[in-house]
Amino acid sequence: MRKWVEVKKKPVSSLISNFLLIFVSVDLVLGYETTYEFGKYCSSYPNNDLDTDDEMYVEYNGKTVDFLCNTFAFRGGGDDVFDEYSVCVTPLYFNDSDCAVKLNFKTSLTGVTKHIITCTENKSTKYCGVQKEIIYIEFKNRNGKETNGTKFKLQITAKKDYDYNRPDSSDIPSGAIIGGIIGSFFLIVLCIAIVRCCVGIQKPSQAQGRVLNTTEGYPGKYKNAKRKLQMLQAFSAICQVPCV
Repeated sequence: MRKWVEVKKKPVSSLISNFLLIFVSVDLVLGYETTYEFGKYCSSYPNNDLDTDDEMYVEYNGKTVDFLCNTFAFRGGGDDVFDEYSVCVTPLYFNDSDCAVKLNFKTSLTGVTKHIITCTENKSTKYCGVQKEIIYIEFKNRNGKETNGTKFKLQITAKKDYDYNRPDSSDIPSGAIIGGIIGSFFLIVLCIAIVRCCVGIQKPSQAQGRVLNTTEGYPGKYKNAKRKLQMLQAFSAICQVPCV
């Protein structure tokens, strides 16, 4: 005699919840690391944008570091793209009795070295990069020495240099400074051009009667010249240059 077994169907909402739970679990396992180790991880682009409440770490525990995996890069960033940050690096410890390792802090993979850490230099000195600048930390072996006895750990943080949403902020964004310099340059060039035009117009204007007589047959050309003169006078008022 057959027995009928009742199979209860799970509601769709329950299946979705289970799927999301599995997805979140996988994401936690494969999520971003907060500690990057030379000789274990390989990355030469900004690993993550650091906000003011974030902390990351770079460490080394004596492993072999490949040439193509000897750099980690970090930059500051938050929810508002108009805010500007700088990245700071604090050595927590730097143990290198054989002086076999040198850390170069650069502005790009092939950029200028702004700061170094060695067995004798800046082992406990906090360093902060320039506003909006990415910091590249390059691992270098010194004179082919063995590095398996070297250990260090760096703390990476960010500080907000400009807050776009704070109207009373006294900081000036770097983009505004650059824009002001470029705008001032073009204004100076425009003023110089107006001065030169005005000087050229003022000379023939002294014989205005003779000029008018020669243009009696060409009223259109005279009107165009007069219109150009009026435009130059308007621009010269901006640059405070007398023009006719």
